[in-house]
Order: sequence, then structure tokens, then C-alpha cells
Amino acid sequence: MDNELMNLALLSKPQDMIDVARYYESNSNMLDKAVILYHKAGEVSKALDLCFKTEQFSALQMVAEDLTENTDPEMLTRCSQFFMEHGQYDRAVELAVLGKKVR
Repeated sequence: MDNELMNLALLSKPQDMIDVARYYESNSNMLDKAVILYHKAGEVSKALDLCFKTEQFSALQMVAEDLTENTDPEMLTRCSQFFMEHGQYDRAVELAVLGKKVR
């Protein structure tokens, strides 16, 4: 049933995605789905915070692909540091450079 809920949520409006993401967030086995829904609903900061809090490296990679020079510089720095700490130096440098373009 949870997979069907995910499929329906992905087709729904952002507020419904957020509601389902909260449900998934309450279940530690479904945090990756919560991240996906927060991200798709436009709640990038919430998605990233959840990635950092639970060290979801693969989910963070997915969300970080959509970061741009318009992203909050603090968030770019935080992502860059996370990638550095986890040995993803190329991605860390990309985000650090992107963050410097904003300032």
C-alpha cells in the first residue's frame, strides 16, 4: 500500500505531497520517499535537512543535482561540506564554486 501511496502522491498537488512526506518521515524505513516528496513539492530545504539529519547520501545526491546559483549560499556550503566529509570531492568542489558565484 505504501508504494501505491507514493505513486498517488507524486501525481498530486504539492500540499498533498508534503502531507504524505510527513507520513513517510515518521517511518524510519521510508525516509528516502519523504525526501523525494519534499523535493518534488518544492520544499528543497526540508528535503536537504532530512538528508543531513539521517545521512541519506544517495537522496542528497539527487536533491543536490537541482541546486543552482539561486540556492541559498548557506545551503550550498552545507551540501559541499557534507560531500567533502563523505569523500565526494568532485561534487563538493562543484557546490563550493557554485556558492561562491552567488556572493
